[in-house]
Amino acid sequence: MKTHIRFLMFALFFFNDGCHAIEFESPTKNECAALVDSFFQLTHKEQVTQFSNFDLNRQYVTYICGMREIHPQTLYLADEFAKEGKVAFPYLAKKLSETRNDSSFRDIVYVISEMQRR
Repeated sequence: MKTHIRFLMFALFFFNDGCHAIEFESPTKNECAALVDSFFQLTHKEQVTQFSNFDLNRQYVTYICGMREIHPQTLYLADEFAKEGKVAFPYLAKKLSETRNDSSFRDIVYVISEMQRR
């Protein structure tokens, strides 16, 4: 699996036709604002517990919003996301190939690197 991850990261880095932030790329600012006012008001422990029960799409939206909107960034959610391992990898690979947002690209690669570390 480590070889697949390295190849994917290499290929996406070189074949990504420019990372340009797109205002309407998911998650939107409205989605993130709602999470900032609800999910990110919970305690750290409550966030981790709820996050682990989310489906992959909701985990992705929550993680990306946390990385964009919360300071310090919510790196602890990357570790929780990485626990999904083989189930999450195809989903994240698809998101990685679709994103045109530099920070989302970086944040997805971080989760994949955490998967590789496990």
